Amino acid sequence: MQPMLPRQRAHTQLRQRYLALSAELPSSAADLPSPCVSVCRLDPAGGFCLGCLRTLDELAGWAQADAPTKREVWERIKLRLDTWIQP
Repeated sequence: MQPMLPRQRAHTQLRQRYLALSAELPSSAADLPSPCVSVCRLDPAGGFCLGCLRTLDELAGWAQADAPTKREVWERIKLRLDTWIQP
């Protein structure tokens, strides 16, 4: 078995964090964890982070976002994981 690449490891972490988050659904924005997995590289063509799969707008707005907005970002990340990334 080949070792996981940093991006693969990051996407595995994202899946695990999403599953944990969806099981608990914190009610406040402060309790919703950041999707950041410390693999911060922007895809110049797609305009999203290759680690956490957030767009530049999602990255820039995270700190000020309310709980519903943060949940929407997590849902879009899950969709991107399911669409773009093989488990």
